[in-house]
Amino acid sequence: MPGHRAARVHPVDLSDLVKGKSLHVSDLKFPAGIKAVRHGTQNPVVVSVVEPKVDAVDAAAEAAAAEAAAAAPAKGKGGKAAPAAKAAAPAAKK
Repeated sequence: MPGHRAARVHPVDLSDLVKGKSLHVSDLKFPAGIKAVRHGTQNPVVVSVVEPKVDAVDAAAEAAAAEAAAAAPAKGKGGKAAPAAKAAAPAAKK
């Protein structure tokens, strides 16, 4: 289109956003002649800052990994891991 100037990249400073806050189209500063297209809403949200969701399975895996790391055997001489404890004796034969 003749005279059509669309910005390919429009940098946006998000450094002041904190959890629970949003950046709206009205907060953006566009170059002269550039306007935001708003589909049905007066001031749409561009970006929101929210706390990430933690899946129960992920939380359990992280807890298990932390527990395993805490229970890891201490290192012996020379920086090598101490020998592992012997496996439990097999069940008695009938």
